[in-house]
Amino acid sequence: MDIYHKLTKDRPSVVIVGKPNVGKSTLFNTLLGKKEAITGNEYGLTRDYQEANCQLKDMELKLTDTAGYKTEKNNFIIRICIY
Repeated sequence: MDIYHKLTKDRPSVVIVGKPNVGKSTLFNTLLGKKEAITGNEYGLTRDYQEANCQLKDMELKLTDTAGYKTEKNNFIIRICIY
């Protein structure tokens, strides 16, 4: 079984999206209970997405952290459709 199927088999997917520097990666790390994503005050620090399996109470899910989006470039819908 490849890595994609290991991440998604029988697990709902949750994708964290939002504007730059609003705490998406901090939320990702908090939900995982460990520091997986790099966080900081620098603008645009997250440049790619990161996925991990996550356990919240009795539910397993695939959690995805994303880079921030800029609505003025009209690329929000395009980025969401990639997932």
